[in-house]
Amino acid sequence: MVSGAPSDPSQMHLVLCPDENYAEHAAVVLASVFANISDPGRLKIWMVANELSARSRALLVRVVGQGGGQIEFLTIDTARLGAAPVGGHVSLAGYYRLLVPANLPSVVERFLYLDSDLIVEDDIAPLFAVDLGDNVLAAVANPCSRHAQLGLRADAPYFNSGVLVIDRRRWLAGNVSERALAVIAEKPDVLRYWDQDALNCVIAGCWTPLEPAWNQQHYFIRIEPGVLDYEPEAWRRALEHPRIIHFSGVKKPWHAKTRHPFRARYHHYRRRAGLPPLWLRPAHLIEALRSMCRLAKSTND
Repeated sequence: MVSGAPSDPSQMHLVLCPDENYAEHAAVVLASVFANISDPGRLKIWMVANELSARSRALLVRVVGQGGGQIEFLTIDTARLGAAPVGGHVSLAGYYRLLVPANLPSVVERFLYLDSDLIVEDDIAPLFAVDLGDNVLAAVANPCSRHAQLGLRADAPYFNSGVLVIDRRRWLAGNVSERALAVIAEKPDVLRYWDQDALNCVIAGCWTPLEPAWNQQHYFIRIEPGVLDYEPEAWRRALEHPRIIHFSGVKKPWHAKTRHPFRARYHHYRRRAGLPPLWLRPAHLIEALRSMCRLAKSTND
């Protein structure tokens, strides 16, 4: 753990943990944050850089510098993750958030963690003032039908780990990292959402719900607000005026065949980050051509 001076209550700490494949998308996240924040000079970015190339680091430094914030890179010891299961679009970097609290300097009492597959459409400053009470973190509730497998009470709410407001000192005092890693080691075949499932097992009953607009996900339109105990007005705000749009799941706005309703917003912030259009990338062109071929074939059949 890094030591530091007494905490500056005016500073806001933001953590991201991308791997190399998500470095550009993390730059898009940061471009969206700085496009909407009212006081960028207060924002300090902590970037886990275990898997980041020099080129990716330079990109992130540029985006943060242009936005008016500060950035520092962290390297964490991944040996503690052991044989944590990975697969699909989730790499070992998906577990890094579990290790971040112990690697941040002591000046950081509270921080905001963001996944690298989202965009921010509002000022994040209010998140740093959320009343956590005695809870470890704040998050947005998600539906879950696996309470029995995870060992949760049937009425226990379940949260999404893509947007987390974390009280670092309570996290460390509660040995959250160690307990979550123990769950991962004990139940690898039960975990569908890896670290998210593990955190829900460990922090059950000790988290504060955020308004759903702070982590709007693609399936929200298909469920009723009462399912997650949100008021209809709060659910309406999440659908119509999301403050954070989370591209959860395997279909991302940077995929050629994706038709996410907010994909244009991702590309808007991609341009703000100074990144080239995706259609210039060979892999994107190949994916687009394959989609066109499949469409043509289905039309002719």
